[in-house]
Amino acid sequence: MDSMMGAEYYPQNQDPNDPTNAAQSMPQQQPSTPPPSGHLQGTEPTAGMLIDQEVVDLVTSRLKASEEWRNPYRLEWDQATDHYEQIYDATGKESWQATTFQPLIPTHVERATASLHNMSMGPETPVEYKARNPENEFAIENTNELIQHDLERGQFKVHWTDFLRSAALYGTGIGKVGYMKETAQVMVKERKRPLFNGLLMNMKRMFGFDTVDQSQETFQQQTMLVKDYASFKNTDIYKIYPQPHIDDFTKDTWVIEKFKISNRELVEGAFSDDDFYRLDNVTPELLVSGNTNPDNDPQTQQKRLAQGDMNVSQPDTAPDLQHEGLEYWGPVPLYFLDPSARNDEVRKYLTVNAWIWVIDGRWVVRNRMNPYSDSMPPYIKGNYVRRPGQFYGIGIGKILCGLQIEKNEIRNTRQDNINLILNKVMAVLKDKVAKEDFQRLVSGPGALWPFQGIDDVRKALFPIEFPDITADSWRGSAEVDREAQEATDVVKTTQTIGAGEDQAGNGTFRGQLLNQQTANERFMLIARILEIVGLNAAIEKIYSRIYQFKSFDQIDAILGQARSKKFQLIQPEQLPEIASLISLGALTNENKGVKLAQMRDFWMLMMREPWFKKIEYARKMYRLMNIGSDPDEILWTDQEVAQYNDIKRQMLAASGGMPLPNAGNPGEPNGPGNPGQPPSGLGSPPSGPIAGNVPGPTNGLPRPSMPAAGPGASSIDGIGRPAA
Repeated sequence: MDSMMGAEYYPQNQDPNDPTNAAQSMPQQQPSTPPPSGHLQGTEPTAGMLIDQEVVDLVTSRLKASEEWRNPYRLEWDQATDHYEQIYDATGKESWQATTFQPLIPTHVERATASLHNMSMGPETPVEYKARNPENEFAIENTNELIQHDLERGQFKVHWTDFLRSAALYGTGIGKVGYMKETAQVMVKERKRPLFNGLLMNMKRMFGFDTVDQSQETFQQQTMLVKDYASFKNTDIYKIYPQPHIDDFTKDTWVIEKFKISNRELVEGAFSDDDFYRLDNVTPELLVSGNTNPDNDPQTQQKRLAQGDMNVSQPDTAPDLQHEGLEYWGPVPLYFLDPSARNDEVRKYLTVNAWIWVIDGRWVVRNRMNPYSDSMPPYIKGNYVRRPGQFYGIGIGKILCGLQIEKNEIRNTRQDNINLILNKVMAVLKDKVAKEDFQRLVSGPGALWPFQGIDDVRKALFPIEFPDITADSWRGSAEVDREAQEATDVVKTTQTIGAGEDQAGNGTFRGQLLNQQTANERFMLIARILEIVGLNAAIEKIYSRIYQFKSFDQIDAILGQARSKKFQLIQPEQLPEIASLISLGALTNENKGVKLAQMRDFWMLMMREPWFKKIEYARKMYRLMNIGSDPDEILWTDQEVAQYNDIKRQMLAASGGMPLPNAGNPGEPNGPGNPGQPPSGLGSPPSGPIAGNVPGPTNGLPRPSMPAAGPGASSIDGIGRPAA
């Protein structure tokens, strides 16, 4: 359960782990549904209780509808989970038959996850806003820094990897964007500085040593804000129940998430300082009606069995008692939140986006408006292979299901064949073996079979031969691997790419690289779509949480006082108008190689031209290659270029090679008051060898003729020797 507000609230002078104090001091509210007989006998149900009953009926009925709709997909997930966890289906197998599992689906899922992660999360900053107008660059730069801070605090790249792995295996990944804000009692270390008396002060003045004892320190307990950032987490696909027959999360659709919550968390929520996030109806009846079974959800039973997550009885205390929770996001009738709207002939048909918690299928502890400014459910989704118009996609677990079973059977059949060859089946004449020796008729090393009344044992004993299928089995396994690569474009990471003579790449190294490039094109498509519908949507929600929940004190700490004073947060609805959201992963990598090759060709073509801005061009290539964020770390700045040109001209003038042009004329490029020469990339110098030996301006006077150049221009070309 990923709560949006993680702060802990306790009443004064009470222990939250003591259920007695909690129950006595808790608001004595009525349960959502009539409690068991004997608690409220003789009382009439209130209007609030009737509405809570409608809320429970709405949430549970919609949960049931979603379960029935997604059940065929869940069966696919169960089989994919078994294959990913390498659980072999031994149904119908004899005890002597092999049940080895060949990890085809696990290896393909991990390779696909690594490729997608490298494409989308390769840059240090996976996505950022780019200002559409230069005047907004300062605000957008600070906005990107705030987003980057929260991505680092929330370990976004780690959780995004879980999201990609779920999408690759099941075909669909679902992430949840919230905001973590939590305070805690922490120990603060402080240095103890003793008071100086007059003698110590005089000694300090005379000898100059510090009289502070560095070894003395104190610890004090303080309440501090320990978590304050937007969060992103991958959500278990088994725990999410979307509205049937939708293709994505919207304002007009609902979704339900199952979660676990303990008595301690319920009590903390009941004592929240914020009225909006305070939990209602947390009564003593609710706290004692928990579930001692850690997880009995039949929807996740197969997955838990495959993962070895068995139920274990634990000596839980009262604060640890678990409850089953349903978190509902979506539209509900307005009168659920405002009972007076029920009697209005118009308002009773209106709906609002709500945030509802139902505990144990009975108690409504939260019934509020959606707390987020966009009124959207806090979920994003991405598909590995999209089904047009469908919510759930197709993953590697479904694509390779048949090939996984085939490869398992090929390997196990080969092992069974070897077992039969080494332990042959024998045909024996029954009347030639004593009855008491029947149990000794076992094919194995050291076996001794006695026969009576026969001159040749071969007349009573005949081995049944089985052909050796080892070679055919190896060829069959290799064929399955090639078909799997064709189905997913996940090529081998070891033992070469796997290209054969009958494939497009043949067996050459360049051909294997061609196969690798073709595979990357498919992953580029998947990664690009995931960035557009998943990553960009997550970043937009993260900034929306930052805008709504991050305090200006935290913004000052992140940006610094000087920058923060000049910065104003941009409304999330206005941000797309002044900036575009750019993914720096697959959307950039897919054309990066072509762009770099074109830039290198352009460099070779133009590098000798005096008007070519070499340093600016080098900066552009530096940024495109993602070597770093600041090209001035390895390239000269404009000021350094100007200094270099000035020093070089002075050295040439000192050596007699060329006098400084216009060195004595004030106002001229090299005269007093305007020293130096325009640096490379900012313009051409008036004259000199620094910028390609281009003659300087003539200021309206006729330009003198230039000496001839080229073949025949010199006398040595005509007479074969220098002219006298």
